[in-house]
Amino acid sequence: MWLIDAIVLDFDYQTSEWRVQVFRVLLGLACLVKNIEALRHGGWKRFENGSFERHRLISSRPGASRLVLPLYRVVLILRVFCAFGIIVGFGLWFWISVLILAYLLELCFEFRFHTVFTILMLAILATARAPGVMFNFSHETSSANTWTQGLAVVAVTHLYVNSAWMKLRSRQFMSGRTLAQFIYVNSLIGPYLSFREFWYPRWLVRVADIKEWRFAVIWKTAAVMTVVAEIILPLLLLSNFTYDLALVAGIVMHALFTFLLPRRLLPFSIATVSTYLLFQP
Repeated sequence: MWLIDAIVLDFDYQTSEWRVQVFRVLLGLACLVKNIEALRHGGWKRFENGSFERHRLISSRPGASRLVLPLYRVVLILRVFCAFGIIVGFGLWFWISVLILAYLLELCFEFRFHTVFTILMLAILATARAPGVMFNFSHETSSANTWTQGLAVVAVTHLYVNSAWMKLRSRQFMSGRTLAQFIYVNSLIGPYLSFREFWYPRWLVRVADIKEWRFAVIWKTAAVMTVVAEIILPLLLLSNFTYDLALVAGIVMHALFTFLLPRRLLPFSIATVSTYLLFQP
């Protein structure tokens, strides 16, 4: 396994430079989608005078509100330019630094695990010594990006294993009720939301009906398969023999995650799937 060899050699190990360079573009795309979605779905008016969000922020976090309210709209626009800067690649460290600060500001009023994950991936990308520019991907091998690849692999593996462990400890999730309730309840509240967030076919809503709970086996199987996939996926991605299979399985898994909560999880899924390139040298 190349990662073990790289650790033994103190990361003086030859890896393909193009992998981190493509990862840069895809991570920048994930950030761009996240930032544009924030603007499209009421982000600009979020903290207007008289809004509930503004009242909640001031009452619950008065210290954070003094920082967030004056900077919010400026940072909202600046984030879009930062994402474009990461995709282009010129002045990469500057754009990453500004975007990390912008996302840290977001955490002051909306703490989301996928935002934390994006910050972590941006920090890891900043360690690359050959991140490339534009879409000119190098065909050379060197140790310039080996440390970056190793960090990303460890971070994503931890993400999956920790997620699986939390699900295993939850009786509610392992029974399948969490998935069913999520779909059923969201199908009921969807029409009342300001922006369309969910679209589930009628047959899926019937299967997820928690009042009758006739399809418990289906949801329990889905829960078990999710946990198993999260545990074994990193190992399969590290193996030359199973990489292609794991790549397809991971993409399908994140497509299903995104289907459950598209607007919020699409950037996270793009960012996570983009790291799959880094599991091979």
